[in-house]
Amino acid sequence: MKVLKALRDTGDGDLAQQFREATVERVPAIKQNDRKTINRLDDYAQAIYQELRSRGRASQDAMLPLLADDDRNVRGAAAAWVLDFAPDRAIPVLEALVETPMGGIAASLARASLIGWRQRDGTSKA
Repeated sequence: MKVLKALRDTGDGDLAQQFREATVERVPAIKQNDRKTINRLDDYAQAIYQELRSRGRASQDAMLPLLADDDRNVRGAAAAWVLDFAPDRAIPVLEALVETPMGGIAASLARASLIGWRQRDGTSKA
C-alpha cells in the first residue's frame, strides 16, 4: 500500500504534523456527517500513530507537542492516542476539554476517550 510506504519514509515530526492536518480536516467532515471522509481520515490518523508506535517511544513522543496545540480538536485527538503511552500527560488535557463550556466535538470525543481508557484501565471515574 502506497500510503503505508510513504508513512515509513516520513520523519516523526512530519508524521505528527500530518496527524494534526488530518484532525483539522476531520472536524468539518464530522459537522457535515460525511462518513466516507471521517473514516478515511480516521484510518489515516490511525496509520500515522501505528507507524510512530512501531518506531518506539521516542517516535511516539512526536505527538506530545500536539497536546498544547491551539486547536482543541487537535489537542483532544492527540491526547486520545497519547493515552497509550503517556496517560499522565494525556488525561489532564482530556479532562480540561470535557470541562470546557460549549466544548463541542472536542469535549464529546475527550469524554468518550476517557471513558474507554478508564474501562480498559480498570478505573471507574468517567
